[in-house]
Amino acid sequence: MNDATRTCHWCGQTVTDWCANCQQELAQRCDPILMTARQRLIELRWFLEGDGQYTEVPFGDIHQRIEALMQRPVWTHELGTNGAKHLVTELEQEARNVAIG
Repeated sequence: MNDATRTCHWCGQTVTDWCANCQQELAQRCDPILMTARQRLIELRWFLEGDGQYTEVPFGDIHQRIEALMQRPVWTHELGTNGAKHLVTELEQEARNVAIG
């Protein structure tokens, strides 16, 4: 473990490793099963295009959350620039289909 301290750029907590506050916030987010496709899309966009809060937590935690939002397994290459666009398009289509009903 690293003994050097730093400040989490999101919540301001002094940390020596991953930010426990940010990890806890991620773990306490709404269960995607209870979310609409539109809500899941908004959160997915926030992860992929947002302000970088989740660079303060382990990648595996973020990957697991994105899989929950997509409601399917997500390959790591899907999280790259081109793949991420496809994930957003996939959820956009799901949100449209639900809206059309």
